[in-house]
Amino acid sequence: MELREKLRYGLFGAFLLSLIVLYAFEFDWFERTINFPVLAGRSLLAGLLAGLAWGRPYAREQFGLTEKIQIYVYFCVMCMVFSPLAASLSNRLISFAEVRKVTVDYVSQEARYVSRVGMLKGEAAKPTGYYLSFYYKQKIRTIDNPNPFPLDLDRGDETQLRMQRGLWGFDVVQRPAVP
Repeated sequence: MELREKLRYGLFGAFLLSLIVLYAFEFDWFERTINFPVLAGRSLLAGLLAGLAWGRPYAREQFGLTEKIQIYVYFCVMCMVFSPLAASLSNRLISFAEVRKVTVDYVSQEARYVSRVGMLKGEAAKPTGYYLSFYYKQKIRTIDNPNPFPLDLDRGDETQLRMQRGLWGFDVVQRPAVP
């Protein structure tokens, strides 16, 4: 294998690895995006169409039906795997809207306890985050919040969260959520 080919494959591998790491960091923002399943579904459809369009020139070079299908499947899967990442990043980072305070109805807050090794004997449990539920746009939404929300709120009380309208129209609860 030539040096040029090794370099090309090495750079492609580093690029894929960096995309996977970026995906891992973006999971927290998936939970903070209002109605993310719809955004993910639309991005998967867009990824399918992009894979078909990207694979077409390569499939035309093949004569057998099996090879053509393999090429289309490869490009479609590759585009669909990374399309939710692209949709979330573009919705959040390329947004031109200002961060605004949005009035929501408080529902509940639950402490979240996560530990890789478990608790030590005699150690008191400390929450690592909080699930905050609120009523917004006719539905109850839940986000993972690193800090506790003011506990003097009762169910149905109005409060404000910091949100930003994304590029694709999906609201994203900012960090910190409380203004």
